[in-house]
Amino acid sequence: PELDAIPFVVLTAKADDRWRVQMLQAGAQDYLMKPFSVEELRSRLGNLITMKRARDFLQQQLDSQSQDVAALAQEAARRGHELQLLTAQLESRVEERTAELVQTNTYLQREIIERQQTEAALRQSESTLRSFYNSASMMMGIVELIGNDNVRHISDNATAAKWFGLTPEAMQNRLASEMGVPAEYVSMWIEQYREAERTQAPVHFEYCHQTVEGVRWLSVTVCPILGTPGQGSNWSVLSVTNPQSAIGNRFAYIVEDISDRKQAEEERAQLIREQAALAQAETAKRRFAFLAEASQILAASLDYEVTLKNLAHLAVPY
Repeated sequence: PELDAIPFVVLTAKADDRWRVQMLQAGAQDYLMKPFSVEELRSRLGNLITMKRARDFLQQQLDSQSQDVAALAQEAARRGHELQLLTAQLESRVEERTAELVQTNTYLQREIIERQQTEAALRQSESTLRSFYNSASMMMGIVELIGNDNVRHISDNATAAKWFGLTPEAMQNRLASEMGVPAEYVSMWIEQYREAERTQAPVHFEYCHQTVEGVRWLSVTVCPILGTPGQGSNWSVLSVTNPQSAIGNRFAYIVEDISDRKQAEEERAQLIREQAALAQAETAKRRFAFLAEASQILAASLDYEVTLKNLAHLAVPY
């Protein structure tokens, strides 16, 4: 077997065909019959050597490829094992991530439900406050200072609009001067707004307002607005219920017409003054009567003791 890879040529003088077949079957690559030509022998040997080299080269390539295939098989097995590990890790991470996503989704759904409930409650609360704002008997609104000489009305309720003879929509973004408010009143209100801005606290004041129908007494409270500015008619006194940060030059106001109360107070004061005057008059009348009767007693007798006794009886009748 160790000679299987070595080619050999049989030189024979036998012309027996059966014997030549046996030699070829035994492994001989070629044979020559004696006598033979040296050149033919060299050619045949050259061809066998060339075939041997080609076969050896192909065997080396085959062995190398076999090794490469084995190495590739080992690498594939290793990669397959790593892939299995990575797949297992990935599946584990996917399960963990899925669990986290499920938990997060549950939390978000709960947050959404809570937020929806909160928003619904806020809308209900705002609706209630807005209903109160629009139906209140007192004048309410939101204004914005324009420099130091004018006031822009951002939002006003129906009672305030009725005072000006307008509608809330018609008052929106109108200046106080455009609605016929005298300059001295505008200046007074701006002064109170500035005081509220300085103290960051409500400011209360009362004043007498002259109208075409007569004098009206107004009780006013103004305060700086805290919260996030809205747009247009959405700005209302309701914004004050959600304080966050001071908004420059915007204020809320509440005005109550206290003319009837002032009139009642004035009538009460007048009654008190009249009662005091009557009391003083009655006292003066009694004093005059006492002095007149005392004068008569003094003039009626020259007896000192009798006169003194009569005067004492007059001063203290019992």
